[in-house]
Amino acid sequence: MKIKEINTGILIINNIYLKKWINKINNNNLKLEFYITDIINLVYKDKKNIKCVNSKDLIKIKGVNNHL
Repeated sequence: MKIKEINTGILIINNIYLKKWINKINNNNLKLEFYITDIINLVYKDKKNIKCVNSKDLIKIKGVNNHL
């Protein structure tokens, strides 16, 4: 199976909505961690727009945990 799409974890959110949703994120998972990407589900439930952006320049989306 070939990977066709990834989530870089980069989010652009209006600060008014961010303040609303950030307090709804919980750490009810095995690692007891908070995941900022849980906001995507909250956006969906509030029927707000979600847009995906594709990058042709992979260096711009490379994270600090990537192997060089």
